Amino acid sequence: HIRRMRELYAGRLATLREAVHRKLAGLLEIPDIEAGIHVMARLARGLNADAVAADLAAVDVETMPMRQFVLATARPEALLLGFAPYDARQIRDSVDRIAAVIDRRVRNSRPRRRRRRA
Repeated sequence: HIRRMRELYAGRLATLREAVHRKLAGLLEIPDIEAGIHVMARLARGLNADAVAADLAAVDVETMPMRQFVLATARPEALLLGFAPYDARQIRDSVDRIAAVIDRRVRNSRPRRRRRRA
């Protein structure tokens, strides 16, 4: 049973990594850890984990900011992502929603250029 579950979770983690790499390269980074049922996903500079997590909750993606688990050191702008109970389609769908939220945050954080009058 343990071997079967490790293989299943490894496949789901690989699906998550591939989808994040394809849709969120440079905006969300997953470390090279090969075990577990959750993973820490570090956000790009300028993104706030609390704000992103709140936006994700609004689109039915449950996550928690990693700062909730850190007491004494610098608190990372990162999210805890669970993948164990989800199949590949659900993981890819969730990454699509994460990408849409982060893309919207990045677009809205850029300063708007003023148009010159002729």
